[in-house]
Amino acid sequence: MFGSPVLDVAIGLVFVFLLLGLLCTAVNEWLLSYWLKLRSKTLEKALMSLLSNQPYAGKTFFEAFQQHPLVASVRNGIPAPSYLAPSTFTTAILDMATPNIQGEITFADFQTGVQNLPEGEVKKALVALLATAGGDLKKAQANIESWYNALMDRASGWFKRQAQAYAIGIATIVVVGTNADAIEIATKLWQNSALRATVVSMAEKRAAMPRPTATVEYRDENDPLKPDVAENSANALSLDEQQLLGQLLGWKRPIWEEEKPWLELARHLPGWLVGAIAVSLGAPFWFDVLNKLINLRNAGKRPADAEGAKKEAPAA
Repeated sequence: MFGSPVLDVAIGLVFVFLLLGLLCTAVNEWLLSYWLKLRSKTLEKALMSLLSNQPYAGKTFFEAFQQHPLVASVRNGIPAPSYLAPSTFTTAILDMATPNIQGEITFADFQTGVQNLPEGEVKKALVALLATAGGDLKKAQANIESWYNALMDRASGWFKRQAQAYAIGIATIVVVGTNADAIEIATKLWQNSALRATVVSMAEKRAAMPRPTATVEYRDENDPLKPDVAENSANALSLDEQQLLGQLLGWKRPIWEEEKPWLELARHLPGWLVGAIAVSLGAPFWFDVLNKLINLRNAGKRPADAEGAKKEAPAA
């Protein structure tokens, strides 16, 4: 199987999924962060689940928390920012529990403030967190940060599940729009040995590049309204890769001009389904798969094939 047409076709398919994934991953991050503001909405949902079951000064603890100056300064009029630093969360909680304390707050001040809160879920949680702090305010603050970080881990899971659904939608649009029929692509690669060799060669070059990334980062925790999409040079498609996609993808003519358009749609549907699911997994996933297949292919070569034919050195 090593170096066989079957393996080369598999490498070609994975390479195409990788290139299309590069197009989709960054688009998905920008869509979720800037247009749909899914990160912001997910954080709001998480904070509500944590803080709403607690009364505070005639409103819910969540409502009062949203109005706290530290939180309000990063909200800037929106329901919730996309990111809230654990230190900001902890400081706001500490201040809300001791509203009448001016200047430095001690552990005793914090403990008394928590005990004076109305009965509710937040009070119960804080009492438990203080009980394990051993009278140390810094330890108590660290416990609250851990409590918040555990919530963010759950929120991250909520976000990823929703983000995957959007990723499938974007991948479907790209796959259908470019006619990235996985079955048709595999057939072209199987039937055309020259094209297959070109694809494998370009795939090897891509596998030697840095791993692609397209994730939103919050470099400044005090400015959560300005996230950056962290990318690297490996995210861009080269001109050769764009031309290669042009050979493997695309429509010969608009589908509505076909004699039987519905039959044509049915013919492509299985390949589109495979392609959409594959591309939605993202470029980083397919980059890892591609490297494994390239290593598998190279492992089966004879040394002369893997390193190139070696000429004997001339006699001295």
